[in-house]
This record gives sequence, structure tokens and C-alpha cells, in this order.
Amino acid sequence: MDELEFALEKIRGHAFEDFAMAFLREQGYDNVHQSGESGPDGGWDAQIELGQRTGIAHASVQETWKRKLRSDAEKVAELEQDRGDDYDLLVFVTNEDVGGEQELDMQDEIREDYGWNLRIHHRKDILGELRQNSPGLAEEY
Repeated sequence: MDELEFALEKIRGHAFEDFAMAFLREQGYDNVHQSGESGPDGGWDAQIELGQRTGIAHASVQETWKRKLRSDAEKVAELEQDRGDDYDLLVFVTNEDVGGEQELDMQDEIREDYGWNLRIHHRKDILGELRQNSPGLAEEY
């Protein structure tokens, strides 16, 4: 494990929240606005846009990322209904490892249950982006 991977594994709290918001901006998401306070589980949510699509991003460092993602999706569905919004995207940022099949299964589940496109930014994905396209962001955080 190199220094960057170790740092991503150990990042917590506000540092991870700030990193996740900056990472999403680097990935081309527009109008990344934190929409609430940090939760006791180390997560937060933000309103996002990607082109003409709108949605909510959640970030968490919980090891039980699937359970957290499902819980966050339910909260977003309630928010969508309460606000009368129609989201296209659910984005989940985690410093945990997510396997390819796990990611595809969760994308199918979220699409079937809520009608949203799910994008998971996970440890390997984040490390690759930081190394190849955003070394300045890695240095900053």
C-alpha cells in the first residue's frame, strides 16, 4: 500500500467531506452544494448537476457501504417526494473497495427501485483518477 492509498483509507470526518466535494467538481459535476450537516456516520449529502441531469451525492467512510448506500437512497427518495423534485442521479463516494459486479448489481437495484442512474466513486476509482488526472487534488487533501 502506497502513501496515497493509505491516506485515502484513513481519511475521515470533515477532511473526507471536503475531499469528496472537491473530487466531484474535478469529475465534472456542477453546482456541488452541500445540503446538510455531516451525519454521525461520517457522511454528508450534496445537490449536484451533471449536464442536464440533477441529483444528490452522498459520501461515507462506513465499511458497510452497501447498507449505507441503500439507507441514503431511501432518504433521497423521501427528499425527492417532499420537494417535488425529479432526480436523475444518485452519486455515492466511498473510500471503501467496491467490486465491479457489486457496483453493477447496485446500479441495477437503484435503477429498478428509484429510476435513478447510480454512480459509485470508490477507492480504486478515486485512486486512479487522483494518480492520472488530479495529482494536485491528492496533494491538497
